[in-house]
Amino acid sequence: MIEVRNTEIWIGRKDSLPYKRVMNLFISSTEETEVAGTMNLSMNMGNYNRPVAITVPSPSKDIMEMFGSGLMQLPNDPGFE
Repeated sequence: MIEVRNTEIWIGRKDSLPYKRVMNLFISSTEETEVAGTMNLSMNMGNYNRPVAITVPSPSKDIMEMFGSGLMQLPNDPGFE
C-alpha cells in the first residue's frame, strides 16, 4: 500500500498552472508484496501547449507492470484531483 505523507504543489501566479509537485510516499508491505520503504518525488512541469513527440523504448513496461495494484491507493492523496 502507498500512503502519501506530504505533498506540495507550486502554482503559477499569472496562469494558475501547476509547475512543480513534491511528494513524500511511504510504501508498506501487504499480503501480495513484501516491499516497504519511502519514496520522495519531485515533478517539474512546464512548456504548456507546446507539441511533444514521445518514442516508447523497446522493451518497456507500463506503470501497473512496474508497481502493481498498490498505485490504486494514490487517490487518497489530499492533492490528487
